[in-house]
Amino acid sequence: MSEHSSQALWKSFTAGALASATARCCVAPLDLVKIRMQIHQQRLPNTFSTLTHITQTEGVSALWKGNLAALGMVVPYSAIQFAVYAQVQRWVKHALNPPESALFSGAVAGIVATLFTYPMDLVRTCQAASSQRVLSTKEVVSHAVSSRSLYRGSLVTILGIIPYAAMQFSVYEQAKHWFGHSSQALLISGILAGVCGKIANMPFDVIKKRMQIEGILYSSGHSRIWQFSKSILEKEGIMAFFKGTAPSVIKAAPNSAITFFVYERVMDLLEQI
Repeated sequence: MSEHSSQALWKSFTAGALASATARCCVAPLDLVKIRMQIHQQRLPNTFSTLTHITQTEGVSALWKGNLAALGMVVPYSAIQFAVYAQVQRWVKHALNPPESALFSGAVAGIVATLFTYPMDLVRTCQAASSQRVLSTKEVVSHAVSSRSLYRGSLVTILGIIPYAAMQFSVYEQAKHWFGHSSQALLISGILAGVCGKIANMPFDVIKKRMQIEGILYSSGHSRIWQFSKSILEKEGIMAFFKGTAPSVIKAAPNSAITFFVYERVMDLLEQI
């Protein structure tokens, strides 16, 4: 790799890390609500009432349960994703047209980032799911390693990240082409990218969360995607695969907007160095 390519890679990595950290701290409460709604078989009323219930019974600080573990996951995830995306884009830009290039690069970036950061996603889910004492990262990891479930749900995560990342980056690039590069345009493009990507990913995300909780909190032996899918469908109906869609979309819109906006602006600053 040339010096220029190496510098470009590290700039994308740094900008991605700063962007995701900023966005994550802003939307952590919505992510907690989404997880609670996804893992409970009983239908929770709505996003606002769930948010209110958590603050009343567990305190305001509970809205950031698992956020440290989440930062440990999303910061390297986003850094790796943006760096890989930029690198793959450089590799395929002459072989594919822009829409195809964005779809392919986004999918590859999502897969690579997921493989590196999945264990921390597992920790974040287990910590956010607990309404009692918050499990420490060490406790969750130790239990996961001993029960050989550190990567439980990773296959469905990878299957889900392909349409999510591909859709997110391709929609963002296309929207940016339509609306331009002003601050308002970048925010709108980010919102559209986040919403489209999240809706495409929702069924996979629900199954993944259920598999993670079954494997860690309840030591269930069920580990196959089709078993979880069939069980959810039979017991709760097809709409169960879209539980938590409202908070997911509400979270995805500002999260994606902030992430892409901060990324673009940090990249602009780094390009001047």
